[in-house]
Amino acid sequence: IRYFTNERYDQTNMLESLLCAQAVLHGETIVSYGDIVYEPSAVKQLLQSDGDVAVMVDVDWRQHYVGRRAHPITEAEAVVMSRRHDVIRIGKIAPEDLEANGEFIGLMKLTRGGCELLRRHYDRARALYDGRPFQRAAQFRQAYLTDLLQEMVDHGVSIHCEVMRGG
Repeated sequence: IRYFTNERYDQTNMLESLLCAQAVLHGETIVSYGDIVYEPSAVKQLLQSDGDVAVMVDVDWRQHYVGRRAHPITEAEAVVMSRRHDVIRIGKIAPEDLEANGEFIGLMKLTRGGCELLRRHYDRARALYDGRPFQRAAQFRQAYLTDLLQEMVDHGVSIHCEVMRGG
């Protein structure tokens, strides 16, 4: 496990935090949000994925928001996926959007090629959008990881969803 610190965390968001580790994003990598808890089987399943970029998606997600006051459903990083379990849309999707099949739990696998794709799309997006709105973020430096993932999908990158039911 390697830890990296975003010294500008108070001015940025999770995409910038992840890219603090850009220098080591070269081989097979598991990325995990720091504030989630999941079963070890989720990582094992993700490691089995054939995709260069694969995300773990909980399809029983809506029940976790019933009666919840902190972190409401409008903050969910929802996913609309194809029948083949590829991402169509990902991010803060309106909860009334009945197309949302699941929630990205903050766990992602990248192969060597997936790391290259992520870095290349980040560099391109930063060059185009730094200081400007980007996907759902008011400013590029406040973008979520899902904003970059959506940008990648918009540019034809296949992002595979590994499906779980709770856990």
